[in-house]
Amino acid sequence: MRTKLKTLQADAVTGEVDLGRALGRVIAQKRKSMSLSQNELAGMIDVDAETISRFERGAVVPSLLRLNALAKAMDVSLGTLLSQSSQFADDQTNELLLTMRNLDPSDRKMLMDISQLMLQRKRNAASA
Repeated sequence: MRTKLKTLQADAVTGEVDLGRALGRVIAQKRKSMSLSQNELAGMIDVDAETISRFERGAVVPSLLRLNALAKAMDVSLGTLLSQSSQFADDQTNELLLTMRNLDPSDRKMLMDISQLMLQRKRNAASA
């Protein structure tokens, strides 16, 4: 029983680290797309630039209040920040759907064709 508990605890810690890094990448990408420096973003949410750096590296996961402030400063929803950072298939699927809506029909078709080829390849590998 203790071994199972330790495994669950280790998985939880690994999940936090992965989430922190993924969330940090999303924050950094959004900040850069807005042409903001870490210092400028820090000023917008009343923290220092080192705090933004820690968030972006995944060294520290922002509190919910801080994450909400970041979302507002970057003009995105809190849900968007979290779903873009998620490793859950449903969240990733929703992000893909949102991305696809902005594509022209020929690009959507190309993405669908690529997806179907990947699924077929996976099926073939599983049956081999």
